[in-house]
Amino acid sequence: MKIRNSLRISGSCWQLWLKTMLLQIVIIAIVVALCVMLFGSLVPAVFDALNKLQLGEFLSDTITSIANGTFDAQEFSAALEQKVNEIKQAIESIPNLFNRIEVSYVIMLVIMCVYRMLIAAPDLTTALSLNEFMTTNARRPFTWYFLKRFWTSFKFVLLQFLVTFPLDLIVIFASVGFYLLFLITFKWWTVIPAMIIALALYTLRFCLFAFWLPSIADGMSVKDALTNNFAKLPGHFWSVYYKTFIVLAILMIAVTVGNYFLLNEWTAVVSAILSLIAFYIIKCINMVEYFEANNRPYFSKRVNIYGMEDSRKSKEA
Repeated sequence: MKIRNSLRISGSCWQLWLKTMLLQIVIIAIVVALCVMLFGSLVPAVFDALNKLQLGEFLSDTITSIANGTFDAQEFSAALEQKVNEIKQAIESIPNLFNRIEVSYVIMLVIMCVYRMLIAAPDLTTALSLNEFMTTNARRPFTWYFLKRFWTSFKFVLLQFLVTFPLDLIVIFASVGFYLLFLITFKWWTVIPAMIIALALYTLRFCLFAFWLPSIADGMSVKDALTNNFAKLPGHFWSVYYKTFIVLAILMIAVTVGNYFLLNEWTAVVSAILSLIAFYIIKCINMVEYFEANNRPYFSKRVNIYGMEDSRKSKEA
């Protein structure tokens, strides 16, 4: 019932997902343009370094070898080590004012952090719009919400990054560590349980803060909403977890299949669109679970009311 309502809400508000994606593109484009204006040749050098890595091809080749049964653990380990060295060389090749390698690493880390925060910039606006729809069945202008709550959104994105970034690193290192630990015993089959563990840990990282955005959309401050998240979530954790796990599993399968069949420049675009759709559905799931946890009634689809003018005229007569 809850998952059906979540999907119904996501379908009824499909324009909201589209506006979110367009806003993310606009924000990233503006920031890239400003960086080019301020730092001149630095940004092209960063993009050139990233393009030379060919990480998409490396991922596609790995997925293809797993799918056709030609995956070799030793070859993969050697290729992975080579790719890590290429990443180090690419980062060190980024020019900087001080001609120091450490500064190049800092520049790359800052760019990654800024990108990570910009992707989450429209999250609060999306939550506010969903809350408005579920509460009143009305829709306010997306840009109006974004501008009105910009400062709150900035505080949320910053605090969310500080809290979740270490968890993201834990998920990555735990998954890679498990793979390397059991690589000799289970050979290439280790890839499968490593992916399942990564998915389970990533789902856990998502679910730990499932009620944070809905609480802010409900009128709480960013810090109070985080406290309310941990207070309300325990009784509904597993309900949120298994739904989020299913969505992320479908996303992983879809992205894997897309990488296997496309194997071109459209792979990243398709993967990004599928990811945005999946994360939007997860937001709808979190909103439904939050309303259910607070025993609040909500709209799950658009309701059109007709005959209001006729009713008013009959009363006046």
